[in-house]
Amino acid sequence: MQESCITALKEGVLWDDLHVLAHKIAIDGLLALGILKGNKDEILVERISTAFMPHGLGHFLGMDTHDTGGHPDEADPDPMFRYLRVRRCLPAGCVVTVEPGIHFGPHMIRPYLDDKRLSQYIDEKVLDNIEDDLLITRDGSVNLTDVPKDPDELEAIMSNASSMAT
Repeated sequence: MQESCITALKEGVLWDDLHVLAHKIAIDGLLALGILKGNKDEILVERISTAFMPHGLGHFLGMDTHDTGGHPDEADPDPMFRYLRVRRCLPAGCVVTVEPGIHFGPHMIRPYLDDKRLSQYIDEKVLDNIEDDLLITRDGSVNLTDVPKDPDELEAIMSNASSMAT
């Protein structure tokens, strides 16, 4: 999900479109894992994925960790975009985080499970997210984050850290 969104970054890209891309990829993954069930398009239309990804795809970085200038609209009636911190086309030279993540907080999922119409799409499980910081250029982006994120590489690091602690 993160790599697909990073690949799509460049000057002029509408952040909303990247956010929808992340949700579509999340839906595919959650369907493949059996956490979601049903029709992919219906799940997107019903905004079921917002139960697992209620936050935005990322945010601007600058003078503040969650820098200003993104034009968020917390009054947006669409739950997919309500907490999106960036609501604009990306200019060259800006720095954004790309941190899509699947979260399994009971407080986020419970409203969907309690709704008879929406609960048909969800079974329950657990995961987390990784954040990268990217400089937007005219024809792409430069990843400013240099840390491992491949699951096998992370497992090796964690195993090594565990053995060093004992």
